[in-house]
Amino acid sequence: DEQARGFGGEVGVWHTNLISADEAERDTAAEAWTRALRLADRIGAGCCVGLAGSRAEQWWEPHPDNLTPDTFALLTEQARRVIDAVRPERTTLALEPMPWTFPTGIDDCRALLDAVDRPRFGVHLDLANWMDQPRRFLEQDRFIDEVIATLGPHVFGCHLKDVQLRHDLPAHLRECRPGLGGLNLRRLLERLDALPQDVPVLLEHLETDAEYRLAFEHVLQIAPRRASVDQST
Repeated sequence: DEQARGFGGEVGVWHTNLISADEAERDTAAEAWTRALRLADRIGAGCCVGLAGSRAEQWWEPHPDNLTPDTFALLTEQARRVIDAVRPERTTLALEPMPWTFPTGIDDCRALLDAVDRPRFGVHLDLANWMDQPRRFLEQDRFIDEVIATLGPHVFGCHLKDVQLRHDLPAHLRECRPGLGGLNLRRLLERLDALPQDVPVLLEHLETDAEYRLAFEHVLQIAPRRASVDQST
């Protein structure tokens, strides 16, 4: 399926819109997610993950209606629809965090876990995507600890990226290669490694093999010693 790609640790579902304003597009997205979740369960991936989408014309864009109670209810219904169609036994459905689409933070994740109310619905972490304000970035150690303390048992996947806080105004936080920013990735990896379940951690959004190699080498230096590392692509 060209919309679903497996990476061992996760199967990603991209270019779909579970919360589209168009019903036909929502149905198409739910079908793509269903196929992806079925694949993820068959290969035993840690999670099936993607973005919830947007009420805007494009599936990745910010929109005021993305964060309304009605959209939350729609997303809950869509997640249940996918899980109930597959009834996975080995993998977990999860939504990648975003600053302008559910889930935007810890409270959203907790609320979605309660609302979806399915044992195979979990949490995916992308700490960089949650660095949407300077204060959260500057108080990140406390935020990391709160994330794990609150959501830890439900986490089944993680994207590892770094963030630079620029001095430009208005506030500007920029994603970058691990090792070039100020996120405390060591702390995040240590907290993830202490969880009882295996949490696959994947690098992403780099342009060249050389960049991935540099990112990998940095992560290898800061990763807890007992964590297993897969160099395959």
